[in-house]
This record gives sequence, structure tokens and C-alpha cells, in this order.
Amino acid sequence: AAYMEATCHANCVSVVKLTGRHCGFLVTSSCLAAHSVDICLLPEMDVQMDTLFGYAVDVVRRQGYAVIVVAEGCVDTLCPGGVHDVGIWLKDALLCHFDSVKQPLFVNYVDPTCMIRAVLANANDSIYCS
Repeated sequence: AAYMEATCHANCVSVVKLTGRHCGFLVTSSCLAAHSVDICLLPEMDVQMDTLFGYAVDVVRRQGYAVIVVAEGCVDTLCPGGVHDVGIWLKDALLCHFDSVKQPLFVNYVDPTCMIRAVLANANDSIYCS
């Protein structure tokens, strides 16, 4: 859904926040399964924000869109103190950075937390649930 939203708008970034407070297992698995994620941010990563924003601008200029997936645990490593939602903070920070480099941007924010937790466990999940 995030990929479709990103490709349907000019200069669009879809920011997807997934669960993963202490590790990025779900985020990594989701990014590998999707085949359409441009940037994957994990709590275990040491990310320089200038590098991240510069790369996001390059991706949007090159292909017209970008899909960024961020783990909710990145709130501790990426965000300044007092921020509770890394997805909303990242969306606002991207808008500010793109505005500062005079690049138009439309941001689509997706938080499928309730949808993920509302689905029944499949056969692979049941191994971990027992």
C-alpha cells in the first residue's frame, strides 16, 4: 500500500512505522518481503540524519518517490528527547528538510500497528506462540 501511494503522487515519500521497540526483526523481514523499500531504519543502526535526508532527496529526484520503513524503537536513537512517535517526527523532519533544499514533497504516513496486531497467527507464527 505504501509503494502504491508513493508511486501515485509526484515527489512522494511514504513513511511506514512498524512495531519493533528493541530490535528490527519485523522491520527487516517486512522490507525484504516487500521488494520496494528504499530506506529501512532499525533501532540497532547509528544513523546520521544529514546523510539520511540527503539520500532521501537523491532517491526522490532519481525515481520520483521513496518508501521509508522505520521501526518504532528508532525513537530512542533518531529523535530528540520528548518525542513519542518516530513516524510522525520523521514525516515532519522530511518535510522541513525538503523545504530547505527547495524540493517539493508529499508525505504519506502509514502506521499499520493495529492491523498487524489484529491478525491471527499463521502456521509460522504459532511456533513462537506455543
